[in-house]
Amino acid sequence: KSAFARSAVEEIKLPNKLKTIGDSAFYNTKLKSIKIPRSVKSIGKYAFADSMIEKIELQHKIPLNQSVGGNPWCYKQIEKNGMAVYGKILIDVDEDYFKTHKTLEVPKKITLIDGNSFLYINQFVNIKLPDSITEIGSKAFNNRNCNVHYLTIGKNVKKIGEGCFKEAKFIILRVKKNSVAHKYAIENKIPYVIY
Repeated sequence: KSAFARSAVEEIKLPNKLKTIGDSAFYNTKLKSIKIPRSVKSIGKYAFADSMIEKIELQHKIPLNQSVGGNPWCYKQIEKNGMAVYGKILIDVDEDYFKTHKTLEVPKKITLIDGNSFLYINQFVNIKLPDSITEIGSKAFNNRNCNVHYLTIGKNVKKIGEGCFKEAKFIILRVKKNSVAHKYAIENKIPYVIY
C-alpha cells in the first residue's frame, strides 16, 4: 500500500513474480510509463492516481478494482460509449457494450490504443480509429474469438505492436494506401481494403 506514493520515482522495472500492485502504490509520482508483468493478478485502488503516467503496458487482462470509490487509473471509468480511458490512452473496452451496439467510434482525443484493449470482443462489430491514433499496442486485438469485422485505421498510426491481430480470425482492416497499417496488413497477410 502506497509503496512509492508521492516519491520522485520516474521509472521502475517490476519483478516478474509480483502478484499485486497495492492501493495508491504510485499515487502522485513522476512515473511516465510502466510495464505490468503477467504475474500481477490485481491492481489496487488509485494505484496510478494523479501520476504523470502516459503509457501502461499490460501483458494480460487484469480485473480492475473499482469498488469503494476508486480504481487504479484514478478517475477513469467505463464511459457511456463502452470505453475505459486514461488521459489519451484507451485502456479497455467493455464487452457488454457490444450486446446493444454494433459500431464503436473511438474519440478523437485518443492517441494510443493500449495492448489487449479489445481482447474480449466476441460479437461482430465495426470499429473506427480516428486519425489522432499514433500507436496500437501489442496484442490489442489478439484473440481468436475477437470478432471485429471491419477495423478502420487512421492515417497517422506510426506503430502497430507485436501480434496485434495474430489470432483474430474475422478481421478486415480498412487502411489508407501506403500507410503503416497498409504495409503491416501486407506483411502479416491480414485481409484489408483501401479507403
